[in-house]
Amino acid sequence: MVDCFDAERAELVFPRRGRISVTSDSVADILGLPNKCGEVDYELDVDAINFVHNQYNIVHGIAPKIEEIIERIKNNRFANEDFLRSLLMIAVSTSLCPPTSLGISPRCYPSLVDLSHVKKLNWCQFMVDQLKDAAKNLDKKHSVRGCFLLLVILYADSLFVNNVQILATKPKIAA
Repeated sequence: MVDCFDAERAELVFPRRGRISVTSDSVADILGLPNKCGEVDYELDVDAINFVHNQYNIVHGIAPKIEEIIERIKNNRFANEDFLRSLLMIAVSTSLCPPTSLGISPRCYPSLVDLSHVKKLNWCQFMVDQLKDAAKNLDKKHSVRGCFLLLVILYADSLFVNNVQILATKPKIAA
């Protein structure tokens, strides 16, 4: 489907079909995530790691597996900070920036420590930056991280579709 992702221009490249720009605005249009806000911290931060490990009773210093956090969500009976933080860990680690392992990346912790700031972060630009980074490192590593689901959605949204009623305010993939 996609010949390549041009990391320098942040574009999907289709042979003989053209290019689709991947910007924070295009991500916001399709996914409805916050855009034009503060930068998402996606780095190893000792204080954030200690905070999360304290909150989740992690004693061996190993990041929890996605399955473990899903079980934690299932067992939580309240819409509290633990539920929200766990849900956001799953969202980042499965949709926004999937790591190469089945664990939660500790790099997502700094942005999830203060939950009142989560909706003030530019998650759209974060996804574009992660795609660029993954594309640049494609030849350097044997595994790839990044939200390639986003690329599929952007591709589907760029298609011309006959005989289908699609609201202009929704992405085509919704149809």
